[in-house]
Amino acid sequence: MSKKLMPNLKPAGYRKDVEFFYKRSIMDDPEAPVVAVGYDFGEGVEYQSANSKEEYDAGFPKAWDEALLNLKEVAVNVEHQEYEGVKLAFVSGHEYAAEKILDMDFMREVVSNLGFHTAMVGIPFKGLMIVTDANSSLRFKFPNVIKQYYENPQSPAISPNVFMIQDGDILGMGGEKVGEGSENSTGGNFLISESSEHNYSIKCNASSPEEILEVVNATYNQILLGIMAKKEFGGYIDYRMESAKPLSPALMDKCLSVAKQIEENEMAQLMAEATAKNRVSVRFFYNGNQIAGQTTAVKEDPVLVPDYNRFTEQDLNDEFFALLKIPGAATSVEALTKMTALMKEYESRGLAMPDPKNPPKSKKWWEFWK
Repeated sequence: MSKKLMPNLKPAGYRKDVEFFYKRSIMDDPEAPVVAVGYDFGEGVEYQSANSKEEYDAGFPKAWDEALLNLKEVAVNVEHQEYEGVKLAFVSGHEYAAEKILDMDFMREVVSNLGFHTAMVGIPFKGLMIVTDANSSLRFKFPNVIKQYYENPQSPAISPNVFMIQDGDILGMGGEKVGEGSENSTGGNFLISESSEHNYSIKCNASSPEEILEVVNATYNQILLGIMAKKEFGGYIDYRMESAKPLSPALMDKCLSVAKQIEENEMAQLMAEATAKNRVSVRFFYNGNQIAGQTTAVKEDPVLVPDYNRFTEQDLNDEFFALLKIPGAATSVEALTKMTALMKEYESRGLAMPDPKNPPKSKKWWEFWK
């Protein structure tokens, strides 16, 4: 009996405790679907695994590549429909129709034929994929529609989430639980939404300079293209980071730098202003607090940093512990700005910073003169 290695989409967490099982998540998020590789022999699938890490490292990449090549040979039906003036593509007609989201050439063709640049894609259950314009009016309804398909499946369910596709590649994922419950989740998971005033909001779980830069690189140009196509823009693009990790000075510096670069990019500004009558203002928020961008406290009301060069070592230590006591110091722009300057002063003098866990004991009133 003939059989072929094929990729099979499975719900998030599928066989997560099975060591050396031939599978990978389509995105680095605990809510992302899993792709399991196995031999399809018509009446079922014989999933593959290895007995050791060495065997897995040697066998899985080859099996993965072979499975994707076999997927390209799968012929599916692509039916175009229109809802509220927006085009959609329903991909069906084969049990591996949903898996075609992994076929980059196929996805480029589907999106191009619909006349889109970036698409939102749903793979609610086995044998079905739905594609629509990520910048259309349906973007607000589409996630709920996919969730309803997922909750009423006609075959094994896969995912209630929606996926952002650009140039055939999966850029991001959106859903109710995306980015939650995993320290390994990265900023690559995001969801773009547009307000009634035509301002854009990108929700993500970035918590490092590298992660927020990845999100900006994946979304900023896409949003500009959407603005120019629709000729409507409220003026603001907001990056909203949600993370359990404290805000680092390095991340804040990166956000300030990116916001400044975008503000000073006259080519992009002129294009947005010419087509949508508004310049672009990018703002960054961390756990609800604005940390960078136009109209922030950082720009309108700069934090006055003391001249730490004039401080004695004891003065520096006192300032260090005073900053730690500022309410919400981990997300306070004032505390982070001053702490960054303070750290540089310690470094320039070759001094070790105090241990935050061992603050100095309060002096008695008669010791203050010492």
